[in-house]
Amino acid sequence: PINTHLSIEYTTFIYFVPFQNTLTIRKLDTSDGTSSLIVTEVGTITKFYYDSANAKLYYYQTQSIVSYVDLTDDSITDLNGTLDAVEDIFVYSGDPFAVDTSEDDLTYYKYTIGSGYYLGTYSFTDDADGSDPAGWVLTEITGTVNVISDLDGHSKVMEIDDTGASVMHAVQEFGIDHNTDGDTIEFWWRSNDVTKSCSIRIYDTLTETKVSAYINLDNGQFRYATGSWNNVKAAVVNTWYHHKLVFNFTASTYDWYIDDILEEASIPFNGTATKIRELYITTSGGDANYKQYFDAFGYSWDANFNVGDNLVEAKTWNAVGTIAEGATNFFDIGALGNNDNPIGICWDGTNFFVVDNTDAVVYKYNAALDTEVATYDIGALGDNDSPIAITWDGTSFYVTDAINAYV
Repeated sequence: PINTHLSIEYTTFIYFVPFQNTLTIRKLDTSDGTSSLIVTEVGTITKFYYDSANAKLYYYQTQSIVSYVDLTDDSITDLNGTLDAVEDIFVYSGDPFAVDTSEDDLTYYKYTIGSGYYLGTYSFTDDADGSDPAGWVLTEITGTVNVISDLDGHSKVMEIDDTGASVMHAVQEFGIDHNTDGDTIEFWWRSNDVTKSCSIRIYDTLTETKVSAYINLDNGQFRYATGSWNNVKAAVVNTWYHHKLVFNFTASTYDWYIDDILEEASIPFNGTATKIRELYITTSGGDANYKQYFDAFGYSWDANFNVGDNLVEAKTWNAVGTIAEGATNFFDIGALGNNDNPIGICWDGTNFFVVDNTDAVVYKYNAALDTEVATYDIGALGDNDSPIAITWDGTSFYVTDAINAYV
């Protein structure tokens, strides 16, 4: 069933015309009653759901999540996530589910957060635990640089374990030069001893000749170098911090964001670099017996990464149940009364409500779907003669009429 939703909180109208396969979202200006178009999708949308907790509307093609509309700022952002074959996507008690029909058995998936996976150009997800991170050049003199399984909510993390007073390196080469204003590098960083030094330098060549950004964690402070050290933010031990560096090559400066807050703007390059080619992580030759952790390096020039993708944990499909082929897993609501053409269903936290398209009636059922509790002749209330979908927003029901294009 295709559901519709009217968000009272954000005065946003979402409606779907099934026979035209068109999804339209408009935002209402309550001061004068006019509305402005946010987005219209034609010919591709088959399913969608509204995430009320985050004020996002996710919409779908048959087998994959296409995008979501953030109803708080009208932005459209790509979202990764696919199943091999999806027959339907629906909402039960506020949670989105999918049914995979690619096999004889039916498998139910729940779209949830909790994977520990953060999107990135390099997120180490394909690296074996205890292995060297793929795509990195390492110097392991007295210690190791390895991928570990997880750490405090992050899965597949790069660990630099410096066990002796020597310099450890982990270097990421970008492949080609980058010198476009707005080029951005994002990553997560954590230390088990913030009083010991670890630095990140962004070089212009593979021979490390000229530096642009030069940031450091030492003496309990995140700081940057411009001939001398400048403190930016106090660091707490064993705490993940998200870092974003945004480059301006025209001005030879960069902005430094920590946890999506601009902490320092227009920091001068610590050198004469005119481009960036390499990310260079190094521990201190004077410190020993401490660990640095990194996750989800994202680069703005990566076509598969959007700036901000790694700010929050990615949601993933998790299998929550399977119905074996031939099993009896249905509720014969037609046998309970006159509901012979059910076409839309919703749940209000206590009961199910099912729309009958032929009779223009909403049937109310108990949670077990074995008792018809009440019927509502919505066709007699107005012009809703061809109801096809129903939804509940916590206060009221909204029913879509296919012929009149009403909600």
